[in-house]
Amino acid sequence: MPRPPHTGFYLSDIPAAMPHEGWPVGAKLMKNWFARREWVMPTPVKRGQRPPPPRAIDTTGVTMAWAMRVPRFAAARQTLLATGANV
Repeated sequence: MPRPPHTGFYLSDIPAAMPHEGWPVGAKLMKNWFARREWVMPTPVKRGQRPPPPRAIDTTGVTMAWAMRVPRFAAARQTLLATGANV
């Protein structure tokens, strides 16, 4: 059966397009996001009264080395370190 003609660009098309724009990390994050089970953040987690469950936290998608290449992030981190913030 032939596919119908493409009628637009869908949200699910974005991760495949991102590497072509030079955003491979964003593509990886979005693919991961689409692959995960849905999760609605409860109010106590939003208010900082309770930590999110481990399945809601991705510690592998963005590395510190990658983040430090973003000037705004590097400057904000340096400011936090200079003020003695516990980061």
